[in-house]
Amino acid sequence: MKPIDKSELRKREYERLVAKVIEAILRDPAGAMTTELLAQNVGYSRAHWAKVFDRSLGEGLGGFIRRIRMEKARHLLLTTSITVEEIASSCGYANPSAFCRAFRREHEVSPQNFRGQPFIVPPHPSGVRWSANLEADAPRFRAATLLTLRAPVRVAGREFFGSYSVIGERYAELESIMQGAGIKTARREFYTIYHNKLWTHPTSSGMKVHLCFSLFPGEDLPCEFEELVIPRGRYITFDRAIL
Repeated sequence: MKPIDKSELRKREYERLVAKVIEAILRDPAGAMTTELLAQNVGYSRAHWAKVFDRSLGEGLGGFIRRIRMEKARHLLLTTSITVEEIASSCGYANPSAFCRAFRREHEVSPQNFRGQPFIVPPHPSGVRWSANLEADAPRFRAATLLTLRAPVRVAGREFFGSYSVIGERYAELESIMQGAGIKTARREFYTIYHNKLWTHPTSSGMKVHLCFSLFPGEDLPCEFEELVIPRGRYITFDRAIL
C-alpha cells in the first residue's frame, strides 16, 4: 500500500477546519467570535490559524467576519423594516453606534440612509458570500464519521437539486422511486455525491447532488437511473446520517 503523505493529510485537515469555521460564521455572523477563540476551537495558535485561514481563502479571518456581518446587515436593511438597533444586534454589534460607524466606513452612508437605495453586491475573489438560506436551513443530520479506504463500486444514481439540509427528504423520494420500479433496497449500500460546496454556493435551491445505491454483480442498470463508478479512495462513512 502506498505510504500516507503526511503533508497531504495536514492539508486536508486544514481544509476541513477552514470549511467548518466558514460555515459557522455564515450560519451565525452574530456569534461571539474572535480570531483567538476560533483558533482555540481548532487547536492552533492565533498566528498560525490566521495564516492558515488567509492562505486558504485569500482573506484574513477578522476581515472575513466583518464582511459577512455587513452582507447580512445590507440584506436586512434592504428587505426588512426592523430597526437599525435590531439589525446591529443580529449582526454581532452590541453597540448600535459602533455598527453605524462600521457601516458608514464601508458604504459612506448611514444604515438608515442606505435603505431604499439600489445596491449591487460587489464580487469577491473567494466567492464566499452570506446567504439568508444558510441561516434558515439548519442541518438535519448528525453522524459518527470515519475516514476509510474503500474499493471502487458501481452504483445507480439519481440527480436531485436543492438544499443539502433536506437530504433526508430526497432519500425518501429515492426510496419511493425504487419501490415503484420494483428495486429491492435490502443488502444495498447508499452513497451521496455532493457537487457543490455549502459555504460557497450562491443559492441552496440550486445545489446538485447524486443519491446512489450499489448495484449487485451482473445487475442491469435500472431504467431512469444513471450509472456511475465511485473510485477507490478514502471516504467518510456516515452512521445514522439522518435523524
